[in-house]
Amino acid sequence: RLGYILVTLWVIVTCTFFMMKNLPGTPFDAERFSIMTPQQQERVLEMYGLNDSLPMQYVKYIKNMLKGDLGTSFTYVNQDVSKVITGRLGPSALIGIQAVLIGLAIGLILGILAAWKHNSGIDYFTMILAVLGVSVPNFVAAALLQYYIGLKWGVLPVGFWTGWNCSVLPSIALSFSATAMVARFMRTEMLDVLDQDYIVTARAKGLSQMKVLMRHAVRNSILPVVTILGPIVVNLMTGSLAVENIFSIPGIGSLFVDCIKANDYPVIMGITIFYAAFYMLIVLLVDLAYSENSSCQRKGELIVDKSKIDRSMYQKAKVEASEKEHIAAPASTMLADAWIRLKKNKAAVVALFILIGIILLAIFAPIFSKYSFRDTDYNNVYGLPSAAHIFGADQFGRDLWVRTWMGTRISLMIALVAAILDLVVGVLYGAVSALFGGKVDAVMQRIIEVLVGIPSLIIVILFLMAFPAGVGTIIAALSITGWVNMARLVRAEILKLKNQEFVLASQVLGTSKFNIIMKDLIPNTVSVIVINVMFTIPSAIFTEAFLSFIGIGLAEPQASLGVLINGGYQVLRMYPHVLIFPAIVIVLIMVCFSILGDGLRDALDPQMRK
Repeated sequence: RLGYILVTLWVIVTCTFFMMKNLPGTPFDAERFSIMTPQQQERVLEMYGLNDSLPMQYVKYIKNMLKGDLGTSFTYVNQDVSKVITGRLGPSALIGIQAVLIGLAIGLILGILAAWKHNSGIDYFTMILAVLGVSVPNFVAAALLQYYIGLKWGVLPVGFWTGWNCSVLPSIALSFSATAMVARFMRTEMLDVLDQDYIVTARAKGLSQMKVLMRHAVRNSILPVVTILGPIVVNLMTGSLAVENIFSIPGIGSLFVDCIKANDYPVIMGITIFYAAFYMLIVLLVDLAYSENSSCQRKGELIVDKSKIDRSMYQKAKVEASEKEHIAAPASTMLADAWIRLKKNKAAVVALFILIGIILLAIFAPIFSKYSFRDTDYNNVYGLPSAAHIFGADQFGRDLWVRTWMGTRISLMIALVAAILDLVVGVLYGAVSALFGGKVDAVMQRIIEVLVGIPSLIIVILFLMAFPAGVGTIIAALSITGWVNMARLVRAEILKLKNQEFVLASQVLGTSKFNIIMKDLIPNTVSVIVINVMFTIPSAIFTEAFLSFIGIGLAEPQASLGVLINGGYQVLRMYPHVLIFPAIVIVLIMVCFSILGDGLRDALDPQMRK
């Protein structure tokens, strides 16, 4: 694994290096550089090693990197990249550690209470908080915390960094998603443990509820929660990019965004390498935590020798004509059964209808409005909500009702197209990798390891730096790594299915691998595929909004939800309505997709079939 990590890091460094060298623009101030004499320009280029050929620059960079030298910053004159990064590491580490501790403490308590008081008011309240935690984008939560708690109520300082008290609000904003993930996971594990025989035995012996809970249930539920610390830490790493900028924290996240805007290639590469190395270290630690459990599971696996399987082992089932009359009801498909169970989930049905309403408004509201999303009215700048302008107006007097639904249309379109691309590529990639196995699977999985070696948000940002921003560019950027999770899930499901008798029978009968994938394997993984798509769409909406919020996604006059939230954040103190309405729409979309995704997961779960 360490060898794979080193190779993956080398590939990441190589790809990032050549991507940085092909970015448009220059790291130097164009006006100041143009007034220099040719000799001065040559001296500057030589100082930073930019007058060498590209292969020579690459060789020098690799040699210096192996010595611990990541180069010299273009923005921070005469400062080593490693010193620039380590100088910003403290604030990021502080808010990150605090966010993890807050998430673990509150999440564990909520998860335990929800499982202990299952189907009670506490359980429902905890699940509502969990859904909101994973649905509210951290930059929206950070902006609202800054406005209400910091500026309006003056409880905590914001806008500068003077000490620990300035880290409280950013840590809280970052901890929302961590708290929600831990609470949901702990509740699921606790419910499973509370149904075990040894819990029933402990209760039968007369142990109090508290002793049963703390000595047996919590102790056996909390260990699996450790395995989700990896995803939590990665989410905090990428989430800090926006939160640090909102609260003006001098951390790595704000440094990364500033260097992107300034084209400071050495620092961008240094931070990318840091993120990649840290990410892979977390993944390695999680894999090691799984290793003992996996080895125990492998001891009980049934190993099938396919060379001993032939046609003689299969024969057509003989059913007497009289037995056919025993069928009591018409055959029902898995999707039909799932729809019946989904309709019983009232929350999922309500979420589905709300999503349909949002989609209809996104399509038709701009069409039937008398205003265009570009129409300006300088007599109504930052106009408050009224009968004429339901959501009010922005800085140019443009109608926010129309712009909000136009932005929703663009964001949904980007998410849907990206989800379809992820679906097609991920399903085929995962199915081929699992079915062929051997060297084919090994090579394909190494490619995935390279792609997941850097947090996906960093890859998307680097891609958008190399190409002009636009709807097509954002869709392409989201699709670079968006299919990876789908591929891994489909591969895992097919690895469980490929040794099933119906697949072995198809292979013995001479069915081609393509037909086995399309007719036997993919239809039996439809539940995993549908559920993953339902969570891919809100993830894509969040990423697009985040990119536009930090200024490298779509830009004015286009109206995506991220553009609108960014514009509203700039005037939050004076005109909060400009932010609140787009924020409500994006939160509502995320909440509905989350609830509907959970409902579909239960509806498509074979164990839920009666």
